[in-house]
Amino acid sequence: MSPVFDQPDRLVRGHAVSTDLEARIRWEDARHTLPDDDTTVLVALLCGEVWTGFHDEGRWRYVSADPISEPVTHWSHFPPPPAPCAR
Repeated sequence: MSPVFDQPDRLVRGHAVSTDLEARIRWEDARHTLPDDDTTVLVALLCGEVWTGFHDEGRWRYVSADPISEPVTHWSHFPPPPAPCAR
């Protein structure tokens, strides 16, 4: 496993994320579980990049439907939207 993903819920594109966002994103190990086909999710690649994509018939794809050639190490559903701003 890449050192970037020793704690994937703490990193997005190799940068630390806020505690609030950290609490909202739950990364799943792509070796053990997969999203439902055609469900758009966040995908973490072995190279450390995070993209939007989906799993379809045994293959990972970007949202553009182009195949992802870099290994996907983790995936996550999108976090819930922020609470409405106080007025």
